[in-house]
Amino acid sequence: MKSELVVSLFALAFAMVSFVLSFAQTMLARRAEIRPVVAIVYSEHDGWVVRNIGGGPAMNIVVAYSWDEKVSRRWGQPVRIPPLAVGSEFALKWIGHSNVRAIASSYTDFEGRKYSSVCENDLSQLVEGDTLPDWPSAEISRHWWEAEAAGNRGDRRRFSGR
Repeated sequence: MKSELVVSLFALAFAMVSFVLSFAQTMLARRAEIRPVVAIVYSEHDGWVVRNIGGGPAMNIVVAYSWDEKVSRRWGQPVRIPPLAVGSEFALKWIGHSNVRAIASSYTDFEGRKYSSVCENDLSQLVEGDTLPDWPSAEISRHWWEAEAAGNRGDRRRFSGR
């Protein structure tokens, strides 16, 4: 009788641990399914573009660039762009074909989790969290302002980075 109780308790404990691990794995898989992944790529036609290659929409996207080396990096000219649906892209017309040192984007998924992408010397890195400074809203340009001023593509005089 005593051994039956011990076996039953072990079976119950095993079932509970299995349930918790299965639930956690399901939640992680669900999160990965809906995670946006914003890639920063160069297009011969449009110059620099951001493309959502992930499984969910990218929201609250801010893009900035830097002319500086990584050690003393100052991100400049932050610009808010529209949300990106899965598989869509947006041309960064204010950067155009400029040979900047690095371009970064910070964005959220539709549940508000923060992510970042950085392209430096044609190497891409994806990061959970925010790699760009937390600029006040008034310091972040809107994409339509920058598209109108695209005649100054990549002009260092317009760079007012941090």
